[in-house]
Amino acid sequence: MRNLARNLFVILCCAAAANAQDETLRQYADQLGLDIGVCMGSQFDVNNETHNNLVKREFNTVVAENSMKAANIHPSKGTTKFDGPDKLVEFAQENDMKIRGHTLVWHSQNAGWICSGSRENALENMKYHIETIMGHFKGKIFQWDVVNEAFDDGNGNLRNSAWTQVIGNDFIDSAFVYAHAADPDCKLYYNDYSTSTINTKSNAVYDMVKRMVENGIPIHGVGFQSHQSTSDGNDALYGRIRENFERFAALGLDIAITELDARGSDFTAQARVYSTYLRIALEMPAVKTYMIWGVRDQDSWVSPTPLIFNNSWEPKDAYYAILELLKDPPEEDPTEATRFASRGRARSRMNSGTLTYNPLNNTIFMSGARTNEPVTLEMFNLKGARTAAVTIPANGSLNLGTVNTAGATTVIRSGNGAVRINTVR
Repeated sequence: MRNLARNLFVILCCAAAANAQDETLRQYADQLGLDIGVCMGSQFDVNNETHNNLVKREFNTVVAENSMKAANIHPSKGTTKFDGPDKLVEFAQENDMKIRGHTLVWHSQNAGWICSGSRENALENMKYHIETIMGHFKGKIFQWDVVNEAFDDGNGNLRNSAWTQVIGNDFIDSAFVYAHAADPDCKLYYNDYSTSTINTKSNAVYDMVKRMVENGIPIHGVGFQSHQSTSDGNDALYGRIRENFERFAALGLDIAITELDARGSDFTAQARVYSTYLRIALEMPAVKTYMIWGVRDQDSWVSPTPLIFNNSWEPKDAYYAILELLKDPPEEDPTEATRFASRGRARSRMNSGTLTYNPLNNTIFMSGARTNEPVTLEMFNLKGARTAAVTIPANGSLNLGTVNTAGATTVIRSGNGAVRINTVR
C-alpha cells in the first residue's frame, strides 16, 4: 500500500510539473493581445536549436540585436547584407511572430558613408538608406526604431554626433518623414535609454516628441529601453515609471518597452523590476510592446545575470513573476469605469465575470462567471446609442465578426462593468 501511495504521489507530481511546463508566456500574452518579445543575437546566428525553440515557445515578437544596424545591413551605398535579417524575418513568419525593426539612424554602428559630404548629400544618403532598408522589409516589420539614442546623458542636449555635425538638429524630423514615406503603414518610434522615469534626459525627449506631434512629424511612439539594475526593484519604481509614461501617452503616442533587462544577482529584486514594467504595460493601453534584451544570462551585453533564463536555459524568478502576472493581469486604467484599448487589448471585471478582448482573432471571452447561464452583453457606440445586444456562454467566447458593432469603437457593458474596445486590427 505504501508503494502504491508513493507511486501515485510521484505520478501526480510529474503530471503537475508537465502542466506547469505547458504554460508559456506567449500563451497568456496572446490572449491579452500583448506583444511580448526578445532580441535575437549570437545564438540565433549560429542556429542554436535550444535557443530558437525557447524563443518561439515563449515569445510572439522578435527584434534583431545587431543585424539590422546600418554598419551591418548597409555598409556602403549600393551594398546591402540582408541574409541575417531575412533569416530572422523568415523565422518570425514561420512561427507567427511580429518583428520590430532596430534601428535606422544611430550614432553607433553607423555606416560612415551616410553622414558624408555636405548637408544636402548627407540628407540624400539618409533618405536612400531608409528607403532601401524599409522598402526591403515593407509589410513585414510592424514597428521601426527610426532614431536611436539621439540625446546626451544628464544635460538634455542632442548628442554631438555625425548626424548633428553634418545635417544639424533637424535630422530627426527628416528621418521620420523619410521613414513614413517609405512605409506609411509602419509604426515609427524614437528609442532611448535612461528615460523610463522623469529626469533631465526624459524631459528633453518629451519636449522633442511633443514638438514633433504638434508640427505634424509622423512619429507614432516612443521606445523606452529600460536597462535597469536589481537595486531598482523597490516600491518607488512603479510610480516613477507610470508618472513618466502617462505624459507621453497623453500626447497620443504609443509606448514600447524595448530592451528590458535588470543586471544583478538579487533574483527577487530582479523579478520585481520585470513585473513592475509588465504591470504598467498591462494597465496602460498606450503600452503596446514588452521586449526583453536577450534570452540567456551569458549572452547578454551586460552582467551579471540580467535576463529571465539562466545559462542552462532554465527560467528564473523573473520568468515566473512575468508568467503569474500574465495569468492574472490587472485591469487597464483601474481608476476609470471604462477601459480603453486603442489596438484591441481590453479586459474588465464585471458582475457576471471577467470579459477579455483578444485582437488576434477579434474574439471576446467571458471567464469567472458565477453561474452556467449565458451572459447578456449590450454594445454601445461612443455617443451612448445601443448598437447591439448579444449573449455569450458563461465562461465561453464570441467572435465579434458575427456582430454588427456599427462602428470601429464599441463599449460593451454587462451589469455595472464596461470595457471599451477598438475592433480595427
